[in-house]
Amino acid sequence: MTTSSAYGKAAFDYALAHHQLDAWHQLCTIASPLSLKTFKQSITNPDDILSIFSDHLDLNAAQKHWLSLMITHRHLFLLPKIASNFIDRYMQHKNIMPVSITTAKNLAPHEKEALVMKLEKKINQKICANFDTNPSILGGIKLMLRDRLIDYSLTNILKQIYTET
Repeated sequence: MTTSSAYGKAAFDYALAHHQLDAWHQLCTIASPLSLKTFKQSITNPDDILSIFSDHLDLNAAQKHWLSLMITHRHLFLLPKIASNFIDRYMQHKNIMPVSITTAKNLAPHEKEALVMKLEKKINQKICANFDTNPSILGGIKLMLRDRLIDYSLTNILKQIYTET
């Protein structure tokens, strides 16, 4: 087990045992896209990182202690991987499937909501959708469900037609 997965597992196990999964999920959701490089560009003192998180989130004592330990042990650079590991465990525990959805154009909020509802009904499972736009698919939709790609893009359909002729 890597250090990041050990931290992620420990945080998840603690949050589960203390009925704080949603609070820890919120912290990890914000921490996941970050990197130490991001912090180094604007912060010289690592202790200021704890203040930044505390200012923007309602951290409990255990979360503050956890972040302090990572700072003390110089493991802050692992924060994105730890947060990602926690989120994976959280999603699995809550039986939520992460789905990446790519469309050619930006969808309106009501279109996104309708699409999520249809997908949840179709697969009979709650999903966490991550929307992306890619004009090169021309139209249609591409879905990534776990390790399965479902490609109903116009580009893919045209490519299939071209290879058949």
